[in-house]
Amino acid sequence: MSNESLLDWPTHASGGVMSQWLGPWSLRGRDGTSIREDRNAIIAIQWLVAIGTSYLIFATHDWSLTDPLLALVILVCLVSASLLKRIPEETFEKRLIEPGLLVLDSILIIAAILSQETP
Repeated sequence: MSNESLLDWPTHASGGVMSQWLGPWSLRGRDGTSIREDRNAIIAIQWLVAIGTSYLIFATHDWSLTDPLLALVILVCLVSASLLKRIPEETFEKRLIEPGLLVLDSILIIAAILSQETP
């Protein structure tokens, strides 16, 4: 394998290799979708996570919720989905929302799965 291909990596004067690597993920709209469409898709997915997590918690606890921690998980799910609608579209341009929602949704789903009662 030749080392010439490694030496010919394109770099930019402003940011080097990292700007070349982060370029495609830095802003929205390059793939032909609008910011509004991306925002609506993220909100729809968040509602799906909120409803699915709430259903999982209720279904595993025989439709009666007595644990306040699980009620808090459901509340956080529903509030996060409704607050996401109030975030301005300019915030969605920077792609800061997705990593935060990924972490939050992962924590909420894992909490719902771990809350299952064992016989």
